[in-house]
Order: sequence, then structure tokens, then C-alpha cells
Amino acid sequence: MKKLEATKPYPQYDEHGEVEATFTGVSGADGLFIPMLIKKDLTKASESEVVDAVLEEFFKQYYVERAMGEAIEKVNDLEKTTKKVDKAAKGAQALAVDAKARAEHLEKMTRVQAIFMLTSGLSLDPDVYRNMLELIEKPVEGTTYQPFDIFAIEDTDYEPSLNEGKLAFVQVLSEFTYNNEDAKALKAKAEDGEMFVANYGDLAKG
Repeated sequence: MKKLEATKPYPQYDEHGEVEATFTGVSGADGLFIPMLIKKDLTKASESEVVDAVLEEFFKQYYVERAMGEAIEKVNDLEKTTKKVDKAAKGAQALAVDAKARAEHLEKMTRVQAIFMLTSGLSLDPDVYRNMLELIEKPVEGTTYQPFDIFAIEDTDYEPSLNEGKLAFVQVLSEFTYNNEDAKALKAKAEDGEMFVANYGDLAKG
């Protein structure tokens, strides 16, 4: 299991000079870094306490964002409505723009969460893996992906044993244009160092 390390905590003071929050983070292998503002004094906490606090806040914020997903999915319906309601067009458009921004933010959070969960070396629950991969975008034929872009693809040769599903995680390592390759073809590219491809069984082995 890859070790996560805490970065130096920086206290944030209130008007009375008391520590009301701490800016810190955790770092790991392959350049992983998660910054976080924790609303408590961690200046005297141990490294393990800081790591636990950062991960707890990270997951809490992520799942709060996920809870907004249902509202965000209604953006398209909202945009259609604004075209029919002239008097409310400006206000509705503002709401649509805000919802789109939230959707983009959710997508970014999903990407960060996926990369963290799938490359940190932490123990991975099969249900969490399946749900995570279902959230990640699927490859689009003709799309050129840049280094560190991610997507999920069905691995038809993989036989799930823990209800983890057949989706495999793909992280691009060099510029790559998707031409409808299947998981087997992408794994061949992974052997050449063009990308990282793994299913749940690969990640569970560590």
C-alpha cells in the first residue's frame, strides 16, 4: 500500500487570534496532492491525524457534491423551458449557467476522486469501484485525449466476482486519439507505456 504523507499545516486565525482552521494537505506517489482547509486546529496533530482529517473532509465534500447531481441533470430541461418563457428568460438563463458550472465542478471532483481512489493504493471496495467507474465518462470515437485524461471502458474479457462490474479504468499517459479500440487493444497500448489500464482485479492486487 502506498503511503500518504501530510504536508505542513498552516493555521488560519480568527479576529481574536485563535486558530479557527488549518490549511494542509496530503501527498503521495506519482505526484498525488490533495490540499484541504480543515475547520479545526491541526497544528499540533500527528501526521496520521492530519491525513485522516484531510481524507475525511475530502470524502465529505465529494459526496455533498454528488448529492447535487439530480438537480444538475435537469439543466437541459431548464434550458428548453427558458426558450418558451420570454419574461423569465434572463433569470432562467442565469440559473442554467449556474447549473452548468456546478455540473463542470462535479465532473472535476469526480475526476479527482477517481484518480485518488484508483491510484492511491488504498483498499478499494468493489461497490465503490463500480459506482466510481460508472460516473467516469466513456471514450468517444475520434476524440484526442491528452496526458492524465481518464475514461472508463467495458472489458468484455473480465469476469467480475465481487459485483465490481466489467468497467476498466484508463488514464492516458501520452496524447492518444480513440478509434473505437476495445479494452484488449488499450491494454496492448498500456504495455507500450501509452496509458494505464486496470480493472478491479488488477487494482485489488496492488
